[in-house]
Amino acid sequence: MGRLGFESRYITPPVPFPAGPSAVAGISLPSSPPGEAPYRSWYPAYFLAITLPFSPFLPPLAIEFPNLPVPKVSLGKFCGNTLPANIRTSGNVAKVVLHAGPSTSLHGMTNLNQRFKLSYNTSRETCGGEMNTPSGIITSPGYPASNMYSRMCAWKITVPKGRRITVEVLDYDVDITGIPGLWFFNGLNYESLITKFTTDTLMSTRINSTSNMMGIYFSVSRNVGRRGIKLRYTSDLPAVCGGDLTRDSGYISSPPASLNLSSYYCTWERVTPSTANETLTFTVLNGTFGTMPYPSCKYYGTHLSIRAAADEIKLADVCANATTPLVYPSPFSMNKVLAIQNSDESYGKMNFTLKYSSSPCGGVLNGPEETVSSPNYPNNYPPNTDCAWSVSYPEGQAIKIHFVSLNMEADCEKDYLLIHSGHVPSSPRIGRYCGNSPPSYITSHSNTLWIAFHSDAETQGQGFQLTLEPVTGGCGGIIIGANKEISTPNFPKSYPNNVECDWEIRVDDGYTIQLDFVERFYIENSSSCQNDFVEAFDYIDEQWVTFGRQCGRNIPASIKGTTNKMRVLFRSNSQIPADGFKARWRTNCGGVINNKTFGHIISPGYPVGYSDNLNCHYTFIFPEKNIQISFLNFDVEQAYKSCRFDNVTVLAPQYFWTTTMTKLGTYCGNNIPPVIRQRNRIEVIFMTDRSISKTGFMFQYEVE
Repeated sequence: MGRLGFESRYITPPVPFPAGPSAVAGISLPSSPPGEAPYRSWYPAYFLAITLPFSPFLPPLAIEFPNLPVPKVSLGKFCGNTLPANIRTSGNVAKVVLHAGPSTSLHGMTNLNQRFKLSYNTSRETCGGEMNTPSGIITSPGYPASNMYSRMCAWKITVPKGRRITVEVLDYDVDITGIPGLWFFNGLNYESLITKFTTDTLMSTRINSTSNMMGIYFSVSRNVGRRGIKLRYTSDLPAVCGGDLTRDSGYISSPPASLNLSSYYCTWERVTPSTANETLTFTVLNGTFGTMPYPSCKYYGTHLSIRAAADEIKLADVCANATTPLVYPSPFSMNKVLAIQNSDESYGKMNFTLKYSSSPCGGVLNGPEETVSSPNYPNNYPPNTDCAWSVSYPEGQAIKIHFVSLNMEADCEKDYLLIHSGHVPSSPRIGRYCGNSPPSYITSHSNTLWIAFHSDAETQGQGFQLTLEPVTGGCGGIIIGANKEISTPNFPKSYPNNVECDWEIRVDDGYTIQLDFVERFYIENSSSCQNDFVEAFDYIDEQWVTFGRQCGRNIPASIKGTTNKMRVLFRSNSQIPADGFKARWRTNCGGVINNKTFGHIISPGYPVGYSDNLNCHYTFIFPEKNIQISFLNFDVEQAYKSCRFDNVTVLAPQYFWTTTMTKLGTYCGNNIPPVIRQRNRIEVIFMTDRSISKTGFMFQYEVE
């Protein structure tokens, strides 16, 4: 699959010339056929002639290029008799709109003199995509007559469960001066590398996955006069690991050592009806992860992961040697065990055995009033049983918990009931309960709960029964926008014990968040803030990175994020409460964009006007990917034949394999800067002085 089509056409105004707005032409390309990757389509447009009246305001006669469909962003408005620069759209739909004024134009011109001629070309090609057939052919763009520059293609292949993928390299002809790369991965997330080729010589012509999913990544910066690549994949062989967990209990283990796999990616899944009220318990009986495991699993590719709810909830990541059984109950209807062995064997190979079993208890509860009880209640509960409930009420509500009864074994290490403030087991614990002395009412301080019950093989009792009902209150949630505030419950009075408040703050692209603590700050002081604390996080590389915990009486310094998201987490334990905190945030222009591959950036105050003395630094970082910046509107103060007052400067690496930055250009005035396309990194710096301001700019960024 390569270039699929190319066409060139013209647009000219209608005759007679219109009065009032008129859509001269709409341009669109068809969607990709079923089973093929989406087209990467674009429109280079060239003005061959233009003679339209000039006006500094909305022209009575002008041509617009709204970039359709959504968002409808104008690519430019044109009038006068100066040929505009070439225009490039970002999708397969564009629209040219002619705004015509009254029958007599400005400056005495007549409609007979008002004309334009526009040439546009369309091009379509596929480069990567999802492939879901049992077998198929993969080729680089343009194969076998390749003329590629800075191209990166990613294919994700999924074949029927129970099979694995074999890829045969039919042709591999690449330009070594273009620094080519061809990578093969187990799975679809490019975590478990099988092998890679970074020269013009193949080490192997046949590559096998371990399961029914494989990722292929091809990169080349220059491939002129060479054929490119051609691959064929099949799924005739059975999978090494993974599959559906159809039985109510069983065992899962790592692939046999006799296979001598350098890497593997295995998934086992179980899906039950959402109304089943079932708890599926995973018990890691043993596991070894080499001589230097990472307990957090954050920077270590080899690990065992237990996930639920279509991967939205991570119940556990295990990458430290398991010396005692580890138990993880799940009340969700969709569960997955994922085992990833990275090809880097410097830390050793992973070996594990996991047991799973289901119990007819637990489930997902959403209110408004719920009853939770142990199995067989009011009769004795069974031995060796685990049940879990995940409770979620609407935001802004808290949950009132009433113990109707509690009659369990007195040893809380054997039989127990756990309640957490949050919808996952890693949320802070409200309490562990056993015996026959139930607590009084408990009110959560969030809208979610995790409830878990466990019994061992010895003494059993009647169990427990709880009722849950909503009450007004709660804290945490997603907050969108600037100039708002958050605070601990009851502020400035003492916050309650066993509270978790988790806020996520989001602002527009192109802005960063500055968090300031205001008024009184008092959180129980402890070593390393291990008791009560407030902790802010920056969002970098699709992960939350902590700024550090804060506690005590001193107001913390301002916290400045680098992206348009920030997370604030407050937790208290069961001991000493204090007055808490209040915090406000505001936005600063600029920031690092490294996790969103398409969007729009506007200058502060756009389109009304930017302010004085700005220094906005926008940094786009996408390793091994192409970044394209396209200015859609541009109006920045211009000095006489220079940009020394207000300006936009664009920087990029001097070479795509270095970090040394070089200036691509400095722009001002109202001419749209050229489209900028670079690899790995682009920096856009907007600076203003203390006097005249203009409308500003809007640009679109896209990562391929």
